[in-house]
Amino acid sequence: MLTDFGLAKEFCENTRSNSMCGTLVYMAPEIILGRGHDKAADWWSVGILLFEMLTGKVSCMFASELLIR
Repeated sequence: MLTDFGLAKEFCENTRSNSMCGTLVYMAPEIILGRGHDKAADWWSVGILLFEMLTGKVSCMFASELLIR
């Protein structure tokens, strides 16, 4: 796994972030909509990655649905 900690951010447990970087397919809906996000958005991305690794299918329906709006 390749990780760029130059984009990493440290914040308190109850704090939300408004940064947006990465690939839309792996982003949680709250990031794409700009509502602010917490650590749950990271778990969303991990879940999408695991889904792709286990099924061999790309799950981009959420990203494309939100971009249409």
